Amino acid sequence: MIAIEFKDPNSKLTASHQFGPFALPPYLNKLVQDQCLDLGLLTLTTSIYPVLRMIPALILTEKDVDDMLRIVAKAVKTVADKILAENGVRMP
Repeated sequence: MIAIEFKDPNSKLTASHQFGPFALPPYLNKLVQDQCLDLGLLTLTTSIYPVLRMIPALILTEKDVDDMLRIVAKAVKTVADKILAENGVRMP
């Protein structure tokens, strides 16, 4: 299993995500999961922690892993861009 936890390093509580002048949604993992699914990658989340889980088959090729990581990276970027835009933050 491979897991990614979405947590603000400055936050002591998992549900309290602060990024600049606005709070990150506590369901960030679900947003990334939905975006991954739209891009063709099936992932899992956890019930109470902001974690995205991937449970790949043991017969993956190096290309499969590269494709999976590319999709996850694109999904995270898409979700981040959407959250920033909703909060009026413009990135260069």
